[in-house]
Amino acid sequence: MHNVDTVLLPFLHSTDESERDRLLAELLLEHATPIIRMTLKHRLNFYVSRLGTNPDNPDAEDLYSKVIEEIVKRLRELQSEPDRKGIKHFDQYVQRIAVNILSQLSAIEGSTALSFEEQSPLLARQP
Repeated sequence: MHNVDTVLLPFLHSTDESERDRLLAELLLEHATPIIRMTLKHRLNFYVSRLGTNPDNPDAEDLYSKVIEEIVKRLRELQSEPDRKGIKHFDQYVQRIAVNILSQLSAIEGSTALSFEEQSPLLARQP
């Protein structure tokens, strides 16, 4: 397992399932969550708590959850298939996933709006 951020090594080398789960939770809480929170705040002005919650904004919670799901998926793949390409800089990787998910959302919302305008040109032109 080469070209892997050292912060990931305890998780990737763990053979005990409960220890691996604990290390994964620690990676997410201590390393990934601050980056995800900052990205949501800077890109969308969305706030989520350290635990990824915001009872006043379920969209923020949903986006946070989507990013966490993608990170967990990738880390589990990396752990189960050590020959896969590694994550050299975990913090940059987390930020890239968060930005990609937010960009995908923007593209979906943009295409939905465009589609609506194309279907209803008279409504789209009204002040």
